[in-house]
Amino acid sequence: MMFAIGFSIGSASTIGTVKGAMARVFNFTSGTLPNGISYSRNSPATQFDIAGHMSNVANDVPRFSFDPIIAQSVGLLVENERTNILPHAIATRNDWSRSGATVTDLTLDALGYFPGVSVISGGQNWHRILDHATLIANQVYAVTMLYRAGSSGMAAVTLKDGTSGAASSISGSIGMLAAENASAGPVSQLTETLLSDGLTYRCTLLYTPNFSGSFNIGFGPDSKTAGEDVILLGMQMEPASDASSFILSTNAATIRAADQVGIVGVTGLHDVLITYGDNSQELLQAQSIADGYWPNMTQNTVKQIALTAL
Repeated sequence: MMFAIGFSIGSASTIGTVKGAMARVFNFTSGTLPNGISYSRNSPATQFDIAGHMSNVANDVPRFSFDPIIAQSVGLLVENERTNILPHAIATRNDWSRSGATVTDLTLDALGYFPGVSVISGGQNWHRILDHATLIANQVYAVTMLYRAGSSGMAAVTLKDGTSGAASSISGSIGMLAAENASAGPVSQLTETLLSDGLTYRCTLLYTPNFSGSFNIGFGPDSKTAGEDVILLGMQMEPASDASSFILSTNAATIRAADQVGIVGVTGLHDVLITYGDNSQELLQAQSIADGYWPNMTQNTVKQIALTAL
């Protein structure tokens, strides 16, 4: 679910060259949109700030995001429409159901946003906390989980067919989780990363169910020692082949609208040089530009766009 360049900040400028010609440069690292850029988004959305805290911003507010892993600016965040199908993005004792585990609400303010819940084993490693959704067979879902180690230092995740009871699973030590069972469909592209606060892990994975219908996802401490816990902050699940920024669902599946960005006041044939949030570059040659044009980007964060008229 997932940005300096030595120019004048906060405005479009005529600096630098592409193919030997002077380029008009739009810089997205100042925290404000440069002149000549239009923007809208028909929903709230989340972003990370320089302190590694997550915030929810209002409709039509552009997101100048910071990478919570490296705590550096990654520029303007531009994403397509996405849906978190899990009804409760923020884990709480009352919103999530329980299977065997004792669950206690915490007041961590993790990442500046999440209170957290302690999921406590009663002596079985399958004890867990659950959220529910309805899935479509063979649809790829991108899952994002935010959690901390707790006293167990372990975690187990179940992805369960609510009708047959078949379950796929992930387990292991925090920081080294691995898929171990695919009875309800395969898990792939699992990555687990410690964020810049040094406490919170973000795990992303792709899951493809082999069934349609009711589903639950469970999270627990993978411990048979009664009293050991793991801390869950939040979770999302998107019908998509990659994870996007966190979508704060509350009691129902929630849609984050697309970021609608455009260049205005420029027309004609141009080469377009994009500098992404990771400082990689992509050159789109001989683009026909009219008001509202935006390049087809292969990443979702952009630091700079340079236009060179042909």
